[in-house]
Amino acid sequence: MIDANNKAKRPNQFAGGFLQPGTYADVEFSNVKSSIPSSITVDNLASNIVGKNPNAATPNVIKGSSMISVDFKVLWDNAYPALFISYANIKQEQANESYWYVWVTKDRCINDTGDNTPVPLPPVDEVFPTEPSFTLKSAVWDLGTVDVASVPDVAVAGPGHAASINNISNNNLCISYATAGVKNNTYALGVTNSSSTQGGRNLYTVQGANNSSLFYNLQLVSNDGVTGNNFDFPAGTTKYIALSQAASGVDKRSEMCWTPKINLFRNASTRAGVHSDTVSFIITPKA
Repeated sequence: MIDANNKAKRPNQFAGGFLQPGTYADVEFSNVKSSIPSSITVDNLASNIVGKNPNAATPNVIKGSSMISVDFKVLWDNAYPALFISYANIKQEQANESYWYVWVTKDRCINDTGDNTPVPLPPVDEVFPTEPSFTLKSAVWDLGTVDVASVPDVAVAGPGHAASINNISNNNLCISYATAGVKNNTYALGVTNSSSTQGGRNLYTVQGANNSSLFYNLQLVSNDGVTGNNFDFPAGTTKYIALSQAASGVDKRSEMCWTPKINLFRNASTRAGVHSDTVSFIITPKA
C-alpha cells in the first residue's frame, strides 16, 4: 500500500464514502494476526489496522504482503451493521492502481474489484428485524340469555345456536404490534383451550353448576373484510396470515381486530343456569 517513494495513496474511487446510509463509526481493532514473513518489516501493524473515515486525506499504510486477520467492534451504539474495506496496491513504475472491497452485512459477504459501487444497503430493520412486541387486548364476551330448549342437541345436524354477544362492538379481539416487526413473516392465531369430540363435532366446553355443560365453536371474523383473515376454532390445521401494516393511533404500531361469532350446542347434561369459560389465545410466527 505504498508507492515507489514510500508514500501512501488511496484510490480516488474511495473518496466518496461508501458508508452511507449512516455516519462513520469509530472502530476498535484487536487480535491482529498476520502471515507476513519475518524477513519483511511491517511498521506498527496493529496500530495501522484501525477504522478510517472514507474521506480521510491519508489512509493507513501496511508495508509488505501478507494475509491479515483482525477482530473489530464499533465504539458507539446504533452503528449500521456493515463494514467497508478498501485496499490499494501501489507498485513501482506502475501507473494504474488496483484495489478491492469487501462489503459485510449481517447475513452475507460481498467482494469485488474495480470501481463498482457497492450494493445498496438494506434498511436496518431488515438486517436487525424489529421485535413484533404483540399486545393482545382482552375482551369480555357476555352472551345473551337463551332458553336451553332452543339450543340444538350436539348430535343433531346443523350449525348450532348463534349466540348473541352483548356490547360486541367494544369487545372485539384486537392485536397491536410493531409494524416493522411483522412485515417479513406470517402469523397464526391459535386457541390453547382443549377441545373434545361431542356428537361427532370437535367443540370447546363451557361449564355450569351441577356438572352442566354447554358446547361451542368460535369464529373470528376479520374487521378488514378479508375473508382469508378469518379464523375458525377448534381448528384442524394451523392457518397463517399476513398481519395488516396499516397505520394506527399509535406511532410505528399497527392493529388488527376480529368480531367473535359463537355457536352453542347441548347434550343430556345441559341444565339452565350460568355457564362460563375463559378462552386463551396464542400468536405463532411461521418458521
